[in-house]
Amino acid sequence: MNQHYLTALLAILLALSGVPNLSAQQDSSADVLYKQGLSYKNGTDGKNIDFAKAYDYFSQAAQLNYPQGVYSLAYMHFKGLSCQQDYVKAAGLFKQGALAGRDNSMYFLGLIYRNGYGIPANEDSAKYWLQKAADMGYKQAIEELKMQVGENSNVAAKALAAQIQNAALPANAILDHYVRIEHKLPGQSIITGDYNGYLLQYDWSGQNIVDSKSLNLHLADNNGILTGTWTEEGTDSVAVQASLEADSLRFSNTQYRRKDHYSPDTAILYNFNDIVLNLVQKNDSTVNSSDIDHLIPD
Repeated sequence: MNQHYLTALLAILLALSGVPNLSAQQDSSADVLYKQGLSYKNGTDGKNIDFAKAYDYFSQAAQLNYPQGVYSLAYMHFKGLSCQQDYVKAAGLFKQGALAGRDNSMYFLGLIYRNGYGIPANEDSAKYWLQKAADMGYKQAIEELKMQVGENSNVAAKALAAQIQNAALPANAILDHYVRIEHKLPGQSIITGDYNGYLLQYDWSGQNIVDSKSLNLHLADNNGILTGTWTEEGTDSVAVQASLEADSLRFSNTQYRRKDHYSPDTAILYNFNDIVLNLVQKNDSTVNSSDIDHLIPD
């Protein structure tokens, strides 16, 4: 009896003496790591955007089972930011965050189930997690539930891709997933003029076509500088400026707004960050095809 009493008394004295709570201390450290990662991801708090450093900090926070760190690491894998794009790994991490009660992880897990990204599509699981996030007030989940289908259900875009015969693609190319464009240089005299076609948008894995829009690109030679307009769907137009390089046109310092599945009502600001359009001469036609790796929302 005396031994038990002394043990209990010792525990009370230790608690009163200020011995730190290890769990709280761990959470504090994880929160610092997460916030450091966030500042590198977004380029805030005096830091430049550095996805590699952001990924490292998020990984450390996730290793401490910090829910927001787990979510952020999943997000990096979902989009392939400074890591291999991997929907399967992202799904596992989002599920971990969702089970920990994070509304943002619930939302992304719902998207993955709805679109079949990396795992078999499951509408029931998608609605379950999207609804749980919506019930917590997560706006993006509320908006997604209003959509009749997910972004990976664009039948028109898939049909268009199946019909396109693009001279810039290899003869055996499969058009239902992203293919890197060949680089070939035509004569400079045929650069200017009007190019009409389509802008195909892929998901983050480059395996799924999620949207298509008609595109007109008008280019003119303005005292040695290529200027013109980029027009989507005949209405959304932006002035562009480009330089001719060895095998491509390079656009820079251009911003414009466009709508997509996740922002159907309000156009999002996009940056043309060194977009390269590759020009290919075939018979009497010039094909202008692109690898748009850096069309990134602000």
